[in-house]
Amino acid sequence: MWRKGAGVIVRTLYRWFAPFWTNPPRARWSARSRVLVVDGVSIVKHEAVALLAGNPETSEPVGWWFAACENFDAWRTFLLRLRSRGANPEFVVSDGQKGLLKAVREVFPVAVTQRCAVHVHR
Repeated sequence: MWRKGAGVIVRTLYRWFAPFWTNPPRARWSARSRVLVVDGVSIVKHEAVALLAGNPETSEPVGWWFAACENFDAWRTFLLRLRSRGANPEFVVSDGQKGLLKAVREVFPVAVTQRCAVHVHR
């Protein structure tokens, strides 16, 4: 199936990413950071999203998770994995997506959340 604007067919994308479905890459960096910046990026519209977390103090990624869509369950799973690796941020900066905010409140209840200025401006 062709996706307008993507430049490739979905079958090709699945083939490119096939090694990662069964053996996802592991983050080698520390999840310990005072501030955690999180966002979801669409890989294939309405079919796959990458959930990303970064440390703005070092400009390094903290982790990632692939999901079918950006919702509470996906964010909760991702944030629980980060917490199991030692993440316990004081602040979480995000786009304000409702499922993400709910997951942050559940997984990191004492973290202060802030809306990303770029997303507010957009």
